Amino acid sequence: MPTAVLRPDSTTSQTGFSTANIHTVIGDNNTATSAEQNDTSCQFTGTLDDLDSSLSAATINSIKVVLVGVAGRAGQSQVQVTLLDGDSGTISMTALNFTGVAAIKETDAVTTTADGDALTPSYINNLSLILEPNQFGITIQEAFASVDYDLATSAGDIIKLQGRIKINEGRISI
Repeated sequence: MPTAVLRPDSTTSQTGFSTANIHTVIGDNNTATSAEQNDTSCQFTGTLDDLDSSLSAATINSIKVVLVGVAGRAGQSQVQVTLLDGDSGTISMTALNFTGVAAIKETDAVTTTADGDALTPSYINNLSLILEPNQFGITIQEAFASVDYDLATSAGDIIKLQGRIKINEGRISI
């Protein structure tokens, strides 16, 4: 199944990080840039990119948040990761644990909205991310959401002809 990556595209609020407008470094697809926690009280809230408009009819299977980081001075750290919808409903809240080596951590995949409905592209396009590290310090290199989806097909896209399948549009990945 294909996936789309949604990176932070704005900083709504932040405290306790070494970099202003933290989304510019944790959402730049470059692990060489980072934001270091510089206060025991630390938090980032920001919005995520929208899905590409070509996916407006896609079926959304799941979404998860991925963090790339390394624990700071204490050698271990925990980051509370919260994914919110446009109505401030909590879709997921997960604690990710980091140690003294750079690591990629991800939340469990979420398959429904905060109300228990199926995920849709318009719902995905209205999400915010909150990162709250504990007091032990962390350096965050990347943060993004990974959206698993299926492309929409219509009855005219696939036609069965004498035991063979003809595809008028799109592509097949095996």
